[in-house]
Amino acid sequence: MTIVSDDRGRVPFALIAALLLVSSLTFASGLVHEASQDPVSPRLVETSTQEARIQLGSVARAADRAAAAEPVLSPGQTQLGRVIADDPFERALELRIAVRASQRVAATRAAGRTTVRVSAPPITDEAAARRALREVDITHLEDERYRVVLENVSVVATRDGHVVERDVLILETTVALPSMTVHQRARTFERRLTADITDPGLNRGLTARLFALAWVRGYAQYGDAPISNVVATRHVGVLTNDALVDQQVAAFGRADPESQRGVARAAADVAVVDGVGGLESLVTSAADPANGSEKPGRAASLDAVEMPSVVDDPQEFDVGQGADRAFVDFADGSGLDQAVRSAYRTSIRPETSASFTGYDERYEGERPENGTRRFSYTTSDRTVTGDDRAAGYGSTVLRYDRTVAVTRTEHTFWTVNRSFAGTTSVARERTYDVSVDVECRYDRPDDAPSARMTRTCPFGEPARAALERESAEAMSTRFGGVDSVAADAATGYHWHGWRTVTVDPPPGARERAYGSAAALRDEVRGIDVEMPPASMASKANPASRLEATIRRRHDSLVDAPRYYDSAATVAEYAARDAYLDALRGDLADQSSAIAGMQDGLGDVMASNAVPGAPPDDEPEALSPIAASVSAEPRYLSLSAQRGSPNLAARNVNLFTVPYGDAADVVGGAIGGDDDSASLSSATNTLVATNRALESADDPQLRARRDRLRGAIRSSIARVRVEQRSALRIGTDLSRREATAVIDAGYDRHDSVASRARAVSDGSIAEDIAASLPPSTTASVRDRALVEVRVATTDARGDETVRVSESVVQGVAERVRPHVREGVEQAVRVGTDRAASMAKRRTMRSAAAKMPAGLPLTPVPGQWYATANVWVVSVKGGYDRFVVDAPRASPTQGNGGTIQYVRESDTVSLDVDGDGHEEIVGLNEPIELATTTGVFVVVPPGPAGVGDTNGDADERSSGW
Repeated sequence: MTIVSDDRGRVPFALIAALLLVSSLTFASGLVHEASQDPVSPRLVETSTQEARIQLGSVARAADRAAAAEPVLSPGQTQLGRVIADDPFERALELRIAVRASQRVAATRAAGRTTVRVSAPPITDEAAARRALREVDITHLEDERYRVVLENVSVVATRDGHVVERDVLILETTVALPSMTVHQRARTFERRLTADITDPGLNRGLTARLFALAWVRGYAQYGDAPISNVVATRHVGVLTNDALVDQQVAAFGRADPESQRGVARAAADVAVVDGVGGLESLVTSAADPANGSEKPGRAASLDAVEMPSVVDDPQEFDVGQGADRAFVDFADGSGLDQAVRSAYRTSIRPETSASFTGYDERYEGERPENGTRRFSYTTSDRTVTGDDRAAGYGSTVLRYDRTVAVTRTEHTFWTVNRSFAGTTSVARERTYDVSVDVECRYDRPDDAPSARMTRTCPFGEPARAALERESAEAMSTRFGGVDSVAADAATGYHWHGWRTVTVDPPPGARERAYGSAAALRDEVRGIDVEMPPASMASKANPASRLEATIRRRHDSLVDAPRYYDSAATVAEYAARDAYLDALRGDLADQSSAIAGMQDGLGDVMASNAVPGAPPDDEPEALSPIAASVSAEPRYLSLSAQRGSPNLAARNVNLFTVPYGDAADVVGGAIGGDDDSASLSSATNTLVATNRALESADDPQLRARRDRLRGAIRSSIARVRVEQRSALRIGTDLSRREATAVIDAGYDRHDSVASRARAVSDGSIAEDIAASLPPSTTASVRDRALVEVRVATTDARGDETVRVSESVVQGVAERVRPHVREGVEQAVRVGTDRAASMAKRRTMRSAAAKMPAGLPLTPVPGQWYATANVWVVSVKGGYDRFVVDAPRASPTQGNGGTIQYVRESDTVSLDVDGDGHEEIVGLNEPIELATTTGVFVVVPPGPAGVGDTNGDADERSSGW
């Protein structure tokens, strides 16, 4: 039997005394005493135990404070380190409690001759320390309250210096251990600094800010603002620090006020460097936060980062030049002709009537006397006379009148005395007047929309005359001739099947159908759909939406009448219907091409951890636990302040000039060449270079510019060849006449750059069409315009027209140093002291004109948007990070604070009291590392969107 029998460490000595009166044998084991002595007072043991329990609470709080000041994040390469390896911080805290308990838990109480001592066993070596660690256990109860259990506590009772009773008990106390809570929050903070975008943390916060920045600056660049670096490492540094401040609030409830001020100051400095807005409104850190410590309540939420409206505001995507391409294929191919010819097909058949007009009999030969009829036979004959033919009316195309004589002759052979004696015959002739009407039955062709015909034979002149000719020909070749039909009618045969005849459409009908389809083409060019530009990078498909819109509006666009009054009207609406079918087919093909490009772009983005949309809002921040937060350095700078920088960043713009491997992946979905640049890109580079040369005297750049200009001039010459061929298709001009018209169109521009720009944006087609002779009809001028417009678009995509990438890149690389020099000079000297503000504006403008981005062009001429992607990686950390957390006093409720410190340091502990500290583990600084990215989609335009300063892979000094 033991002294201690309950789990609170209290000894039921009254019960023991009663048992001793019954039998001393039950108390003999483990006791040393004299049989005649009185038992130890239970009150004395309980008082000593209670004092030891209080000491254990003090020990736990002291260990908690020490564990926070020197937290163990990873075990040391020692025996003690291996013991705490499963949970270094909590095991190290338990070890601290065990060590302190061995030194501080010792309660002694005396009463008369009896003394009771309650104490933890001493730790004399590492083996004893490992044993002591196993005898300490910490269990979380609620909030910061923990149950601390200490096993193998010795209880020794002595009387007159002699041990009379000995036992062991388990001490237990409940105490606040704020270090555990702060450490868990710190670990949460660390996890958030390295989490990917699927979890709350730095990545989400930085990504949201990058989206806002990139879209604001990207659209400013698209709007011709002098921005040559949409996303730069200087932006990444500020936004990372701002997101870090938010993560401090999210994890601890407070942020370092100096960190907040540092972010605000850095944002202001970067704004001065940029010279263009975009960053200041995105920084959520207050420049002078209230109380110097706490951010606004919603700052830890992504709601605090206001996305620019362009991210979600719908943009319009129209059919545009796709209407021209479909129209050229429709007009040049069989589409238009087939639609018109289908309207000029009809069915004809003869309908006959016969009137009996006379009867006559004629006899030949004499019957021999006594002759005998041996046999007889009958012959028939039909004689048709007359050649009258008249044009019919209404459904009757032609009318023929014939006279038909039907003669049946009976021939008889006679014999006399079995010898041939002669023949006789009787001819019976009936005469008929026969009318043959060629009837027309018009069936609306399948190519034409449903509507009722007001006329059975809806052909006007000259189609009616042509139908008469075709009908007469059909009567001769397909019905056996009019006389045969009339003879059949005289003998009672009146049924004839319908036969299809096709009439050559009159020129006016084709002209009318062309004009109506052309008007529809111009109408559908403006049909548009709306969708957020951000969705273009992943799922939104303008061509698919446009096809669906036209399919839904098909009938209203064709706008067919309820009744057709002529074949020309049928041809007109059949042409409109067929054109819309052709356009929808083109849009369906474009939709597949866009989907392929989006898949390719999505693969590039996924392989670089770039999300397909701005991140959603963060979960609610954790409950506040910190009295204050202090970080060192307060602002993680990309440049070295002392030693190495505390933050390093890499910023890669994927689609620049040359586009490179990433663009090859996307372009591979529809084919393409990676050794040449588009005429548009080359032209923009030429324009940017001309602008740079206005302020920079660089003979080498000028020489490269001249070479580029010559290459562009050669490309334009090849475009002109295609334009001349197209012009001759749309008109009846000779080769020389077509050349003269094209020359006149190009003469409206006074420079290679201007002509190349007109070719790139397609406006040269209007210039050429306007140069046609004044006598040109409207339909011919329209046909010429659309033919040249489509031919120009096709030619721009031809490999022989594209400009060598090496030529374009050679100029781009040479002009970019001038751009950087102009900007960097202004930065060095200061905005208000720049040597030449005009030069700076010129250089920035030149840089902004440099082409960038990936055009989303499923087919030539259908440039729906331009996309670009930035991949951003950051890494770094705090040298020292301190969280002051309040702790509760067991008596007064306010026990001051503990200070949780994270830094790079070795944690040692004297476990055996020999004055030598053994290494337990390592404290580690808080570090961050994450990779994310952002994409921007802008409408089609010559400059696109992207970094044009030549530094596509931008790295800070610490990377």
